[in-house]
Amino acid sequence: MPVLKTKACQEIIKQLPGCPNVWQIFLAILEVPNPSHYSELIVKFMVEVGKEYGFETVVDETNNVILRVPATEGCESWPIVCLQGHTDMVPVKADEIDHDFKTMPIVPRIDGEWLKATQTTLGADNGIGIAMAVAAAIEPGAKHGPLEILCTSDEEVGLIGASAIKPGFVKSQYIINLDSEDAYALCFGCAGGYANHWTGKMTREAYEGTALTLTVNKLTGGHSGCDIHLSRGNALKWQGRMLTGLRSAGIDFRVVSIDGGQAHNAIPGSCVVQLVTPEAEKLTELVTKLGGELKKMFKKTDPNAIVSVTPAEAKFTPMNKACTDSLIDFLLLALAGPQRMSPVVEGLVETSYTTAVIKTTEEEIDVLGSGRSSIESAKFGLFERCCAIGRGVGWETSEMLQAYPGWAPDLDSKLLKTMKVKHLEVLGKEAHCYSIHAGLEAGLLVDAGIKAGRTMDAISMGPTIKNPHSPDEALLIDTVPEMYKLLLATLADFSM
Repeated sequence: MPVLKTKACQEIIKQLPGCPNVWQIFLAILEVPNPSHYSELIVKFMVEVGKEYGFETVVDETNNVILRVPATEGCESWPIVCLQGHTDMVPVKADEIDHDFKTMPIVPRIDGEWLKATQTTLGADNGIGIAMAVAAAIEPGAKHGPLEILCTSDEEVGLIGASAIKPGFVKSQYIINLDSEDAYALCFGCAGGYANHWTGKMTREAYEGTALTLTVNKLTGGHSGCDIHLSRGNALKWQGRMLTGLRSAGIDFRVVSIDGGQAHNAIPGSCVVQLVTPEAEKLTELVTKLGGELKKMFKKTDPNAIVSVTPAEAKFTPMNKACTDSLIDFLLLALAGPQRMSPVVEGLVETSYTTAVIKTTEEEIDVLGSGRSSIESAKFGLFERCCAIGRGVGWETSEMLQAYPGWAPDLDSKLLKTMKVKHLEVLGKEAHCYSIHAGLEAGLLVDAGIKAGRTMDAISMGPTIKNPHSPDEALLIDTVPEMYKLLLATLADFSM
């Protein structure tokens, strides 16, 4: 068992209930620096754990680690089960402190019913999942078939480790991913996805008029997977609506630049257009009207939205009319929001797209977007629509980038049915079963297993974590022993 070295961890473990092995391993992980792109120390830690307990331990080229755990007596013929989590954490700290995530341990603290860090991310995403997996393999008196404990690298920066797993590295048919963040819930499907760029070449020419800046900001934004069903405004689409209204009203103008959005996986909450017009007063009046209509339409989802027109100093010569029209046409055609709801799981978005980031240089406009679907054929169909949009406005569309497969929800899953029964038996309540419109490593592992000729089955579960990826990250303490009991009970009845 790893020995705790820091005073904070040595003191806190005395206060944590119900599953001492899980807590000791988790706190030991907090003492090992493990931000994304810096996996050497956590890999060394996992190798030492494997060596301590005599598990076959393998590290691949991308620092994925697998521990092969023999079955307990009498369970040798049971199918192999893979317990999977990722070893990296998102390194975010409060502005007022100095913390080097590459060299310094996390300092945990208890805040009521929550375990938190001291002004940094905690790393429960996904250190607690790794701890539960290892603890299950060494729990005295536990019963289980052969296990594979798979610890993937760099999940938080693009599912890098899981994407690089080679055939034969994982042999399991059954996957229990321990990276979900809601206790008393079982996730049985996720979306696949991809990103793509469009590039439009700009021709610029002199144009007389007043330079103005049209600003849309303070839209709510959010995650382009988990929040896509909430019908929140997309700032790029808002600008498209207003520019279309100006063009339809016959107001003469030329666009200089457009910039908005921050990340491919975020609904853009702000976008700024710079333009030149000889009709500044009429344009300002109409933008105010159009912006007011948009704010009224999105009052419930984007209550803090701001639309403004202010004087500007043009940073480039304006685009010519043809390029201005192509940009407006693109913004009109650009996909934003759910494209199809799942016919299998009520309320689940099956396929969606977010036009997320737009940037302008003197020579070109670059747009970044991302598509998601739990159905592979729908994902590729979505990309073909992106290509058609590019052709329609005369812009170049990139190939699919950072593509990863979906994990189609299966209500007949044996693993799902088994864990629902165990959840009721062990925890005394029905599990909430759901599929998520975002990427999970389980999707990649299921896809790899199917390609290797195995029939795959997967579930994702975990204790409750709030505010991951922020210094407010918090682990609900009492849900850890609860979900650990469910894991042990499932593994103890896995003859399948």
